[in-house]
Amino acid sequence: MGTTPSQYVLQTRVEAARRQLERTEKGLKQVAVAAGFGNVDVMRRAFVRLLGITPRRYRELADHSTGE
Repeated sequence: MGTTPSQYVLQTRVEAARRQLERTEKGLKQVAVAAGFGNVDVMRRAFVRLLGITPRRYRELADHSTGE
C-alpha cells in the first residue's frame, strides 16, 4: 500500500471527519470524537498535516461549494 499502519489510520480518520464536516452540523468536538481523534487539537493537527487546512476552514469551504 505504500503507507505505514499509523499513516493509514490517520488518513482514514481524516476522511471520516471530512465526511462529517461536509454532511452534518455536528460541532468540531463531536466530529473529532466520532472520527477517533482524542480531541479537536489532535484532529486540527492531522488536517493541517494531511490537507494543509484546518477542519473549521474545510467546513467553510465545503459549505461554499454546496451553495449553503
